[in-house]
Amino acid sequence: MNTQPADPAKHLPQLDSLRALAITAVVLYHYTHMAIGDDRLGVMGGLGVELFFVLSGFLITGILLRARHGAEARGLEKRSVLKRFYIRRFLRIFPLYYFAIVIAIGFNLPGVPPAGDVLGWLVTFTVNIAAGLHGAGMLGAFGHFWSLSVEEQFYLGWPWFVLFAPRRALIPGCLLMIASGPIYRWYGHNAGFGPDAMYHFTISCFDQLGLGSLLAIVRSTSCKPVVVERFMKYVAFPVGLLASLLMLFSNQLSIPGIVAVLFLSLASSLFFVWLIYFASIGFRGRIGTLLELRPVTYVGKISYGIYVYHPFIAFSMNYILYILAGASTRTIALLSPILSVPIVLLISAKSWEWLEKPINDYKSRFSDESVRQ
Repeated sequence: MNTQPADPAKHLPQLDSLRALAITAVVLYHYTHMAIGDDRLGVMGGLGVELFFVLSGFLITGILLRARHGAEARGLEKRSVLKRFYIRRFLRIFPLYYFAIVIAIGFNLPGVPPAGDVLGWLVTFTVNIAAGLHGAGMLGAFGHFWSLSVEEQFYLGWPWFVLFAPRRALIPGCLLMIASGPIYRWYGHNAGFGPDAMYHFTISCFDQLGLGSLLAIVRSTSCKPVVVERFMKYVAFPVGLLASLLMLFSNQLSIPGIVAVLFLSLASSLFFVWLIYFASIGFRGRIGTLLELRPVTYVGKISYGIYVYHPFIAFSMNYILYILAGASTRTIALLSPILSVPIVLLISAKSWEWLEKPINDYKSRFSDESVRQ
């Protein structure tokens, strides 16, 4: 592996491949669940979401730290930096999100609940709160937006802290955020919360977002790379890999619930910290070659579109096979994912080309040398 850190402000193709890995795990779970109601791959989908959260914490915090450094070096007003950050986030997230909502509700796509039941939650990015309070079932094809709601709520406060808090407070702030995730889940476990309330509220994901943020902060400090790499190799990798495997086989191993709630999610995220750290540096050898394959990085590039569209395509495909073609449950389970995946890829590719990329290019008007993504 290359041990010379790459410029973190540059585009890092291997991180696109991690997005591809994460979205593949999420889609694989959702499609098996939608087709046959099988939840055995639920843990895999959960690990995919964890990877997204750790990666998001790393990238967003890195952007903010570079923006802060640039503002301080040139004597710029940090509030203007914060404004540009929010404009760029708005341009990246909102257009596609609201476009999908309008299409899904306007065309009354299968699996979409009545607008009056969900529209308020959707437009305010509080889908995760709706899931926690009322159960994810009420959201139908919009249920996957809980994770996007978590990220949008994370953006409300964290950028202010990174830009304006004393530098000496950044690492303690991250550690406090990391600790709050297991503490919340412990409280929820004892209070009898359901799984949606336990894992979909923003604070329950703070350990994953916080670990990614902590990695970005450590990368920006004078901490010796050799110390960081030793931690990654001898702590983050073995502990994270073991925890991820335990999560995958938790039903067979009968792991006590309180142990899973408190430690497994946090510990498994360490594997993704290791993965993101070395991908941001640049894996070499076969792993590096795999992570830089153009089809893989391209899937990562269009992963936001895949995330947004894939449930609507699957619900529609199930409807077509069942209502129009009269297919059996077994046939739907076999054909629906096979037919849906290429359609999702095609729609996401065109969405990137016609909608997302032009808007993404417009983001450059609200950037400077210190803020890139």
